[in-house]
Amino acid sequence: MRLTSIAVEGVGRFGTRTRIDGLGEGVNVLMAANEAGKSTMFRAIRACLFERHGTKNEFVKALASDGLSLPITVTLGFEHEGSAYILRKSFLKSPSASLSRGEREVARGAQADEMVWELLGIGRGQGRSVDDAAFGLLWVGQGQSFQLPRPSDGATSALTAAIQAEIGDIVGGERARNVLGALKTDLDRLVTDKGKPKANGPLALAEARLDEVTAELDEAERRLTILDEQLVRLSAKQAERARWADPAEAARQRAELDEARKAHQAAEGMAAILAQYDADERQARAICERERQKLTTLIERVQRIDEDKARLQQLEQALQPLDEREKTARAALAEARAALSALAADNERVENEERRLQRMASISARAESRDRLKQHQRQLADLARRQNDNAAALHANPATPAVIAKLDEIERDLEVISARLTAVAPLVSVIPGNAGANRIEVDGTILDGALHHSALEPMTIRVRSDGGEIVTVTITPAMAGLAVDRQKQQALRGRLAELLATCDMPDAASLRVARAHRQGLESEKRSLEAEGKGLGLGQETAAFAAERIGREIADIDSNLASTLAELALTDLPSADELERQRTSLQQEKDEIRRKRAVIDGTIEAQNEILAEIADQRGRLQGTGSEIRGRLAADLAILPDEQRDRRLSEAQKACDQADEAHRLKLMALEVQRRSAPSSDECERLRIRLARLEEALENRKAQTAQLDREISNLEGQIQSAGGDGIGEKVEILRAQHDLETRELERQRARAASLQLLRDTIEDCYKAQRDRLHAPLRRHLRPLVNDVFPAAELALGDGFAVAGLKRSGPEAELFDRLSAGTQEQIAVLVRLAMGAMLAERGHEVPIILDDALVYSDDDRIERMFDALNRAGRRQQVIVLTCRMRTFSRLGGNPLSIVQGLD
Repeated sequence: MRLTSIAVEGVGRFGTRTRIDGLGEGVNVLMAANEAGKSTMFRAIRACLFERHGTKNEFVKALASDGLSLPITVTLGFEHEGSAYILRKSFLKSPSASLSRGEREVARGAQADEMVWELLGIGRGQGRSVDDAAFGLLWVGQGQSFQLPRPSDGATSALTAAIQAEIGDIVGGERARNVLGALKTDLDRLVTDKGKPKANGPLALAEARLDEVTAELDEAERRLTILDEQLVRLSAKQAERARWADPAEAARQRAELDEARKAHQAAEGMAAILAQYDADERQARAICERERQKLTTLIERVQRIDEDKARLQQLEQALQPLDEREKTARAALAEARAALSALAADNERVENEERRLQRMASISARAESRDRLKQHQRQLADLARRQNDNAAALHANPATPAVIAKLDEIERDLEVISARLTAVAPLVSVIPGNAGANRIEVDGTILDGALHHSALEPMTIRVRSDGGEIVTVTITPAMAGLAVDRQKQQALRGRLAELLATCDMPDAASLRVARAHRQGLESEKRSLEAEGKGLGLGQETAAFAAERIGREIADIDSNLASTLAELALTDLPSADELERQRTSLQQEKDEIRRKRAVIDGTIEAQNEILAEIADQRGRLQGTGSEIRGRLAADLAILPDEQRDRRLSEAQKACDQADEAHRLKLMALEVQRRSAPSSDECERLRIRLARLEEALENRKAQTAQLDREISNLEGQIQSAGGDGIGEKVEILRAQHDLETRELERQRARAASLQLLRDTIEDCYKAQRDRLHAPLRRHLRPLVNDVFPAAELALGDGFAVAGLKRSGPEAELFDRLSAGTQEQIAVLVRLAMGAMLAERGHEVPIILDDALVYSDDDRIERMFDALNRAGRRQQVIVLTCRMRTFSRLGGNPLSIVQGLD
């Protein structure tokens, strides 16, 4: 098969008839920008060949043109086995199909669908046909060039037929795969791909039954072992209880406990007496320390009273010089304040004169700005006049954007309806011959050339000769099919007339001219607004700003007159006079400021002296107050007349306390020598606790052994009463049966695996012969792109990897995306060459392939494509115009319009 022509209508972006020009033998290249419709053309070809004309599936619906209710029409021309065919199909609306050979139609409708599939060797589908056989391998859609070809059943059959035609029917081919398939089916029921038992399979069920019986046998044997262990433990527990229940040993332990208790009580009594003596000693020592502390405190208080009296005399002597310094500082401060008051009066006079000069300068500056404000007012008044004229012109022009948008919408709807009416109306073509010049009349008009016209209205065609009228032809279109669109057309024309009447315009062209004039006015408005911003206008209008400036000028005139009257002047001084007076006042202010700085320094210095005097007096007086308070408190506690008596009494009480503590200490030492030590008391206490605990432990151990013996006797009676021995023997026999069944299933699985491995080894030994024809066509193509390299092929014509320099092949999945895509395209070219050689030629179509090839690699791919083009037709669709311009071949182009 070789494609010779392609034309579509109502497909995607191609609302009108569109064709591809330039198709020929060898390599054909369609280079166009993105969204030019390349992939749409590719999908249209697939739909025409492989879809039934009556289908309404999503693949076909996606081909329809948006916004146009036109039928999807695809026309393909192709050559097959020396004959030229034309296949034309329409989908969705008015579906139809027609197949012509040469000039004669050979089938239509469903018969045309199926005859095409029969010609091309494509199997029929249920309700529709899918891409199958060689077409599914060699037609690569957008984004699919990275995927290796995966032959379907039909494609595998076609490839196998081509191989058998070359090397004959060899052992290890289809028959080996059929046997392997049946063998793997039986083996899959037993084990998984990894050799594990298959879930719910015979082998898994046998293992499960054996595991279940083994678990029951293990449990029964475990229970029998536990019963034997319990009997041994019972005998041991009974012997142990006899030892713990010996009466003689129990009596000996009780006697030893009574003896230890008496020794402990005696030691505790002596320890209590020693504790009392120790408490008396500690009390006497505390009294001694308290009396000694009282004596020490009394001596310290006497010393502090003497020191405070001496310090009070020193403070009174330090306060006398401060009074004289304070008097001198206050006199200097009063003199400085008087001088400061005189300077303040002079400063106020100078400031009043300065304010008067500033007022005259301010009114003088405003008077100078009057001419500038007057000029600004005239500019704003002129701008306000021009803005009013522009606003009036805009108000009088009806061509607003909304009106123009409505006009565009109506005209667009009229064009769509006109196109739809033209599409369904009969096309009338009148082509006069050499003798027909000026003899044909169409609707009363003499025809002076060819006429192609869609008949929307009834037409009358008359043919005249020198002798009179020869024939009259009347063409009346089917009005019923055009009625709805005509009504819509009339309604739209009414809306257009209403819109023009509202705008007081004779036609749409006049309205668009008014729109252009309004755009000029709008541009002028924006210019006036920019001019207003340049004149300093904000939110206010030019007219309002002009009025405001007029009021400001009047205010300046009024202020000038009032200021001159208030200052008793007939005219303002000149700027030089004002500057001279301002300079004189500034010099006087500087002199006042200098004198005031000197006075302020004097006042600050005297204030610092007074603050220092006050601080010193405060600190001295505070210290004196603190000392007097402490001295008064000490004298209240220890008056001078009682000092000697109180000291003598404190010394005597201290001596008596020391003597009493010495006697208590001697008595404590005597008692310590006769009483047991604390370690001995602790040892007796520990021994008593140990003997009591040992006696309690004997009682508890005897009771525990009685409970354990009773529990073991109950367990033995329970375990020996359910026939555990007989159950163990039955389970052992069942375990032997299940073991033999499991071994039988394992032996069957091993036999099947051995048979499968043997057949696979034989199949692999013959696989090189199966792949030889494909390798022959693949080798030159691969060498074009990968010199001295070879593809490693697997089962089902799959690509296992790429052998380059080393003996090992690089796995296909580990190659880069660009290399994977290049290999996938080369394999398809080789398959196509092999099929074409055996008389099953199928064009190769690549839609946006080789997207990740570098500059060097893509040049080699171009060589491979041209090599493939020697045997069959290759069609390449691409948006990479600059790169693919070096591919060569027949350049294709998309052409819209009539043939």
